[in-house]
Amino acid sequence: MYYRKLLSAVLIIFVLSALSIAEVAPISVDELIKISPCIVRGKVAEVKSVAGVEIARVEITRAFKDPDDLKTAYYVAQPAWECDITDAVQDEEAIFFFVELADKDYEKYFGKSGKESDYKPRLKEFTGGQPLFMIVRDGRGRMPVCSDASKKPVAAVYEDV
Repeated sequence: MYYRKLLSAVLIIFVLSALSIAEVAPISVDELIKISPCIVRGKVAEVKSVAGVEIARVEITRAFKDPDDLKTAYYVAQPAWECDITDAVQDEEAIFFFVELADKDYEKYFGKSGKESDYKPRLKEFTGGQPLFMIVRDGRGRMPVCSDASKKPVAAVYEDV
């Protein structure tokens, strides 16, 4: 009887844990374009830790959708949760689908800080006061550019995009 209850409890825990596994749903390139207010091609020129958060500086070589006519963009270059694949590779050229970081997202990365002195001055020093972006769809809006056999540039697309 004891083993039957134990087995039942383990089975219930196993089923419930399998149901609670989070993952990012697939998205089309068309949908990425719709949800991204800023789409650029650029090269990661620098990756720096600012107040414990990795921030990348991208030198923009071509803007596809850029309301601010930026020459440089800064984005959070680290994942926010386990299915987030956000990253930055020094000197990598990529197409970036960006959205500006919302106020609530600053807390996610930099923590709840009532003091302006904690991260904002250091962030402003690095970005020059420019907006801070994040890659849409948990990093899936970063498509590295490489060359095919004929040396033409092509963008790599993740499996779930």
